[in-house]
Order: sequence, then structure tokens, then C-alpha cells
Amino acid sequence: MLFFQPHLGLLKNKNISQQLISNGLKPSTPVAVIENGTRIDQRVVTGTIDQLSNLVERYQLKAPALIIVGDVVKLQTKLNWFKPLKERREPLNTASNELAD
Repeated sequence: MLFFQPHLGLLKNKNISQQLISNGLKPSTPVAVIENGTRIDQRVVTGTIDQLSNLVERYQLKAPALIIVGDVVKLQTKLNWFKPLKERREPLNTASNELAD
């Protein structure tokens, strides 16, 4: 399950978690919030549905953000493809580096 409401998703996170639980999801269902996805300042915070509101508040998550719900969240460590620019080892512009050699 994926929630993308650039400004409303995080503001209504308590309502989202309550509705998911009242409609049958276990409070222990995994949840992830991806703030600023694919940008240099991307952050990923994980927990469970019943922790969603606390996670948003504790980490002061801001829009734009995606809220991802379900077992797919457990794959985060296996699918962790994103590396901010400051962590990349390869040069950004390989063509200009080849010209300098």
C-alpha cells in the first residue's frame, strides 16, 4: 500500500494508521516513510503502523513524503539502491574526467 499526498499524508498520518487498523491491518504491520525521495536529502524511517504518528513527530518528517505500508517494507535493506551524492564514489560527470586524463 502506498500513500502519496504531498502535504496531507503526513498531516493525516494518525487518521491513516487508525483507519488501516480499524479495517483489519495488524498494528504491527511494517510502515516506511520516505521523505524527499531520490533527492540528496532523502530520509527513510521505518516502524509499524501503530508507531506512524510517533515516527513523523520524532523525526520531524516533512512533505513531500511517501507512506508505504505492508511487508514490502521488510525488503528495504535488500533494495536499498539509493545513495545520496555525498556517499557516491563514482564521479558525477565521467566524460569530463576522461577528458582530463
